[in-house]
Amino acid sequence: MITTNGDNGNALRTKWGSGVSIAWSHDGLQHDRSAGVPQAQLFRDAGLNMLPDRVTFPDGSSSVEAGIAEMLDRFSTGRLKVFAHLDDFFSEFRRYHRDEKTGRIVKAADHTLDAVRYGIMGLRHARVIAPDGKRRKRRPYTAKGVDYDVFGGSDFSFG
Repeated sequence: MITTNGDNGNALRTKWGSGVSIAWSHDGLQHDRSAGVPQAQLFRDAGLNMLPDRVTFPDGSSSVEAGIAEMLDRFSTGRLKVFAHLDDFFSEFRRYHRDEKTGRIVKAADHTLDAVRYGIMGLRHARVIAPDGKRRKRRPYTAKGVDYDVFGGSDFSFG
């Protein structure tokens, strides 16, 4: 069965409602072949509450390296936990590696990890919705007083 962005948008709206803000990646800027408009706009037109711009880090970047460093930092400090039954995540995590010649991360079949990175990049947009239905501003997600060198390596490896 072939689904359209409108079908997907309706399914998401039915599941989560139209009040949930949805962060989206640079892929949302790609134009749909049949409609000729960006995919993010198609989801907006389907009634989803898309954030106004694609998700980035606060400085406007979307570096894979920075995203992975943030993900590893969150793992090591207990701020990111993944349920053991999420096989797709762990399968992709185990396959992440660096090209021996360039030293760059090889990006292949990593959609789940991309989604986690986008979620981390979008944390500053997250809001807590209390049981009374009122939104409250989330506390900043950066740790204060922590000296962490993202380029200094870590205890984690992707190989």
